[in-house]
Amino acid sequence: MVADMRSDGRSRDSRSGARGGRPRSAEADSAILEATREALGELGWSKLTMGDVAARAGVAKTTLYRRWAGKSELVVDAVAVLFDELELPDRGSLSADVTGVVLQFGALLDRPEAKTSLMAVVAESTRDRALRGRIRDSIVARQKRLVVLGRERAQQRGELPRERDAASAARTADLIFDVIAGAVVHRSLVSAEPVDEEWARTLAALLLGGLVAVSAPPGPAAGDAADAADGDAADSAAAGDLTDGDAAAGDLTDGDTAAEDLTDGDTADGAGAGAADGVSAPGVPAGTRPPRSPAPPPPAAHRSRAADATGCRAAARATRRPDSSTG
Repeated sequence: MVADMRSDGRSRDSRSGARGGRPRSAEADSAILEATREALGELGWSKLTMGDVAARAGVAKTTLYRRWAGKSELVVDAVAVLFDELELPDRGSLSADVTGVVLQFGALLDRPEAKTSLMAVVAESTRDRALRGRIRDSIVARQKRLVVLGRERAQQRGELPRERDAASAARTADLIFDVIAGAVVHRSLVSAEPVDEEWARTLAALLLGGLVAVSAPPGPAAGDAADAADGDAADSAAAGDLTDGDAAAGDLTDGDTAAEDLTDGDTADGAGAGAADGVSAPGVPAGTRPPRSPAPPPPAAHRSRAADATGCRAAARATRRPDSSTG
């Protein structure tokens, strides 16, 4: 802290401008900050001077320097006052609270004096560590009150759990502020896109529900889609069974050469004995009987086709019997 001595022996802080025994005028401060924002909007950062601000505010230049060390500090305070206008009324839910404050923030950054001054002071702060600290103390720290208030309300409603300790709560507040403020500043000042109702609601959904909440396409959920896929597979399998049944029925009708030699009293065991005599199924060694296993009853369509095939086979045997007896 740099100080000098007044003629009456009391110290005066040349950086903060605090003068012993004489309070600062709130009206003068308000006029100076308003003049600063007006000058920024009209002249821009590079052309703005302390003298121009003093002339617009109707005060002496020395009055400015007693309060602010330079242009950067003056502009930070002028911007910080604008951010103090942000409010967080209780809208009934955390999602509605977040959406509301995002819309307020976007409207603030859409004001020419706020947009110009904030971008200018942030650019200047990249070369000035002390200025970055002033931005953090005068703007960021003061606006985290909104995060703390909104989180407290959400916890009272049961929408959010409480942190296990003060350190965890502070880290969470920092992260929430960074996500919201960073997204709105980038949207408004970098991308030059509007912060409208739809975008604000989407940001709130992303903040509260994560990427799944904003990325899920319309239509059935993933589980429903999986069930539908399983149903399609089952339908395909059933269709394959019908096809196999058709082939089996066709075999009974067209290729049943062994059945032609059977009499009406022959049984399946006789057919199995015939197989043991040399007629074997594919993949079964000659002279062995294929293992028998009970088969489930065929569907109605299969039974109908099999009945038709059996009728055709019986008719074929009936027409062949007279020829064999006469021979």
